[in-house]
Amino acid sequence: METLSDTTWDVIIQGTGFCQSLLALALSRSGKKVLHMDSNQYYGGPDAAFSLDEAQEWVTEVSNGRHPLFRDASVLTPQETQDTATENSKASKLASSRSYTLSLSPCFLHARSELMSALVSSKVFRQLEFMAVGSWWIHTPEKPDSDGGAPGAEKILHRVPGNREDVFAASHISMKSKRTLMRLLRHITKSNEDEAPSEEEDLSMPFKDYLTSKFSVPQELHDPLLSLSLSQQTQEATSAGYAIPRIQRHLGSIGYLGPGFGAVIAKYGGAPEILQAACRASAVGGGIYALSTQVSDCKRRTSSEHSEHPFLVTLKDEGDVQSKLYFSASDGSSEDSRPLIEVARSVNVVSGAFSSLLPIPVEGAPLPATAVLMFPGDTLGSPESPPVYLQIHSSDTGECPHQQSVVYCSVALPGPEGQSLLQVALDRLIAAESSARVLWSLRYTQRGRSSTDGTRWPLQEDSSPDAYLFPPPSLDFAFEDDTLDIVKEAWKKVVGLLSNCSSMPLDSVTGLAGQLPVNQVESTTRGVTKNVPTKQINKTTKDLTDPVIPGEFPSDDAPQKGQGVDNNLSFSSIWTTITNWFSTLFPQAFDYFESLVQKLVAWLLPPPRQAAMYEAALKRPAATTFLICQAICCGVPLLVFLAGVFVFAAVSILLWAVLSLLILGPVLLVTSMMGVSLWGWGWVFYGLVKWVDQRFLGGLITRFWLAHSPADTEEEGQSEGEQSEGQKKED
Repeated sequence: METLSDTTWDVIIQGTGFCQSLLALALSRSGKKVLHMDSNQYYGGPDAAFSLDEAQEWVTEVSNGRHPLFRDASVLTPQETQDTATENSKASKLASSRSYTLSLSPCFLHARSELMSALVSSKVFRQLEFMAVGSWWIHTPEKPDSDGGAPGAEKILHRVPGNREDVFAASHISMKSKRTLMRLLRHITKSNEDEAPSEEEDLSMPFKDYLTSKFSVPQELHDPLLSLSLSQQTQEATSAGYAIPRIQRHLGSIGYLGPGFGAVIAKYGGAPEILQAACRASAVGGGIYALSTQVSDCKRRTSSEHSEHPFLVTLKDEGDVQSKLYFSASDGSSEDSRPLIEVARSVNVVSGAFSSLLPIPVEGAPLPATAVLMFPGDTLGSPESPPVYLQIHSSDTGECPHQQSVVYCSVALPGPEGQSLLQVALDRLIAAESSARVLWSLRYTQRGRSSTDGTRWPLQEDSSPDAYLFPPPSLDFAFEDDTLDIVKEAWKKVVGLLSNCSSMPLDSVTGLAGQLPVNQVESTTRGVTKNVPTKQINKTTKDLTDPVIPGEFPSDDAPQKGQGVDNNLSFSSIWTTITNWFSTLFPQAFDYFESLVQKLVAWLLPPPRQAAMYEAALKRPAATTFLICQAICCGVPLLVFLAGVFVFAAVSILLWAVLSLLILGPVLLVTSMMGVSLWGWGWVFYGLVKWVDQRFLGGLITRFWLAHSPADTEEEGQSEGEQSEGQKKED
């Protein structure tokens, strides 16, 4: 049996981190003999994923100093109270150790990223299943925790708008702020379409100053916009040059692989699953893997007889191996290494599904499996601290059993201070979900690189020629494109420079980077395969601010330099103002009507009842689809019939009213004139009779009439009474 020592290698790669795994894949497909080793028993190194028992073993290794990038690692299992101990629900108890896949690097991929293109071009995506990343949420002090109308964690969190519809639907943002937000999105979109920054654009200032000075963005929108950039620093410490391109990437990715989402995460851990898929593909291409293999010594021989394979690597219990080049990863301890940042992190298994934070964003979108939460430092009682980020992974990610979730917490503040902030944020989230509680927790502090300060980390040369060091792992929440730049630089060291090749082969890891064949992408979200039509790169963000879209707020941009303001009024300008006002009036009225309908639906069917109906539908797919088909086929004719009835009734009522007015109107007019005539001739006849009586009859008619009038009768009665009383007195 041939051993490792019997083969001379082109490249030896130490460590199975993300960069090393991608490089091994690219080199194996370039026809190179690759020996890929790791001193651990598992793949991934600082990007690994563990079960519960493996996590406990890893904590012991960190305590013994085996992993210099980690410190202060511990596992906490909260004690069960008397109430929770009597619960029979499986979701309230830990399952077996192998039921969990907990990642040290739960990174997700934006749809428009070079790594996504690389996974497609290298065919690695066929070994992966991607889940949609849902909404961004932010904790704001303006929203009271006692809001009883919102379900679950929505009582303390606001959804961050990710598109035009979200901006209009956001009830916690004022109309003026919405206009400002649309104006900012318009500017960002234009910059993204031009693919070149404006000459006058200064992105070196802090992100907070950029928003205030350039667009007068109100303070209430600063933190939501910062969350879209995934910056782990405060607003003052985050530069606009870091935040603006990442907001562009976020907006440009929405709708690229499917409606309603712009990022995906690999099932079963995120980054660990991607690098393991890359290692499997590398093994198929001829790469050799050796886990639990420690390097005792590595030296470069300078004699001429060893010029072809100068490196002699001594392996513990495996002998010596020879290679042309040697790659490993830096742990940040070398003198030439750039300063690293430290973050406090925790991985928490929670007994709760957090369904209120994982809504389907738009019709036709898949059910999200992940949500991103941001807790600004000032909302946690620490205004000077950086924001706290939480990632909620549902059981659909395959990381935990059903009705449980994994909550990943991170803050760029190491040690106990950072862990206390993480605990406060987690406690507030758990308190909002009455049925949730923490079942298990892994806490640690990690060192690594971050691109927040704009620093680029190139491939480093080790003390010996032809020996190279990859930079420490990235601590960002989303994969950055500079990771592939580092891999491509390393690939050129091995292949490109020796063979005068300027780019990798098309079937290598970055062969089609930037040329993603989206019309042939297999969308594995929720395991559904579909063909996604080719789209223009900035179509989604262009739609956000396209002036022809109904309902967009009117622009209040200041005129550019060199453009004067026409103060002369004209009919065309007045007409334009009127048409613009009407063009904004009707969409706003429609939005208001839509909000009323949504409130009515929410009142008739509260969100918990909607969720219960949805779960019942999932449990009975045959009956549900039957009822839906019957409702569609029978409901449409019924609605048409009812609409016809109402239209016919309305037309009938209208015709009856018109005919009534046409017929009854003249009749009433004639009878009214007859009444006036009768009244007038009556008075004429009365005067004539009275004149004849006085002139010719001596008042005969008058005396006759007065004799029978009620007044005369009463006077006669009174006189007769007085006469009878007089007689009684005389008697």
